[in-house]
Amino acid sequence: MKNGLLKGFLSTFLGINIFLFTYIESFFIIISDFFWAIAGFDVMCVILGVAFVVTLIVFMVYYFKHKDKGDMVKVVEFNSPDEMTPVELGFLVDGMVDSEDVSSLLVYWASKKYIIISNDKDDQKLYNIIEKLPNNASEYEKNIFNAIFAGKKEVLASQIETSVGVSQAVSQAVSTVEKNVGGRYFDAKALWVRQVFVCIFAFLFYFSAMYFRLEYFIDFVPIVEIFAIAATALYVFASDWFLRYYDYRHKNNQKKGKTLALVCLIVLLAVIAGLSCYFFWTDIYQVIFLVCAAAVLFFVCFMSRKIQIYKKDGLVKLGQVLGFKEFLEVAEKDRIKMLVEENPEVFFEVLPYAFVLGVSEKWIGKLEVLEVEAPKLVDKSMMVDVAVCTAFYRSRHIRVRRIISNGSGPHNSRGGRGGGSGPRISFGSNGGAGRSVGGSNFGGIRRR
Repeated sequence: MKNGLLKGFLSTFLGINIFLFTYIESFFIIISDFFWAIAGFDVMCVILGVAFVVTLIVFMVYYFKHKDKGDMVKVVEFNSPDEMTPVELGFLVDGMVDSEDVSSLLVYWASKKYIIISNDKDDQKLYNIIEKLPNNASEYEKNIFNAIFAGKKEVLASQIETSVGVSQAVSQAVSTVEKNVGGRYFDAKALWVRQVFVCIFAFLFYFSAMYFRLEYFIDFVPIVEIFAIAATALYVFASDWFLRYYDYRHKNNQKKGKTLALVCLIVLLAVIAGLSCYFFWTDIYQVIFLVCAAAVLFFVCFMSRKIQIYKKDGLVKLGQVLGFKEFLEVAEKDRIKMLVEENPEVFFEVLPYAFVLGVSEKWIGKLEVLEVEAPKLVDKSMMVDVAVCTAFYRSRHIRVRRIISNGSGPHNSRGGRGGGSGPRISFGSNGGAGRSVGGSNFGGIRRR
């Protein structure tokens, strides 16, 4: 959960407004009466305006100092990064350890000849053909491996779901990868700061709409208050969605998702601006204020996507990984022939990385082409292994589902990723790859 702070803010914001709604209304009435009593005019409007402007200036200063300057350079790589497991590579390209990343370990072990995956769809099994993983394997790999097999030579895929030990091992693995890879390659402060700005501007909009609402007498339905709460919550949710899609840009082809997230963000803020005009139409200054605030909300979220979240070492490694991904997508026949001649198992060894990078279809397609044009180079048993592992991977995933809490990982609320109390897993069919104060502005009566 890359944007843990946004999710934490959203859940806390909704909880407070639901359970303390009456007290919040009373609070706004008190501060409104206080400022009118000491100043004779609505000085809070001035304070809110200054807060928006000052925070926006601070945001722009931070943005220009930390924006993505395009320093990442793709380096052509013809071989999989042996020093990184697919889980670590998956975390590098999108800052998350997800179900696809953890599940790729099974294919990774199969490519290393540690296990065999059966081709029986009705009774799928994993066969352990080694006593334990080699010493150079990551500690979290060993923990997951031992938790799955627990000293057995074979395990039904359906049994993994009921293994509490596997759940604990996966939780530890996620934390380990976040700490090691995240600490080395990601700028945790940048991930946290961009969320802080989104939360601040969302709260300022909410505070403004709730405060302006007090200009009107009591009504039976607190519709404007509901609007302020819903608009703020939806904006934070949409910002999380938008930023996550943008961060996924290195893993898969996310153009459609990014476009949809951007369109939804624009439509949402357009609706918020329109409803602000409708609810506050009797005061043109409040309308202008809230419409400008909605524009600032969009600007901050849109620009936040360009804040650099990788360290220098992360950009170098990312360039190598993306160069490798590009090779998997566009590799020419002659180059592939050379690789197969050097290593007949190359297609199988690269497969788990291709899954994590989202280019497995193209990589397998090249194997099919090679089978037709140079059948003597293709190892038939390796082709069977690729087919079996591909079908297995697409049908079953070790699912990683996060539980939101304060956490303590490198990408928790301060690092942009909710640490929670760890992931939970399952292994199953994937199915394919009070009172109301104020009143509405429907011709309401001015309080002041």
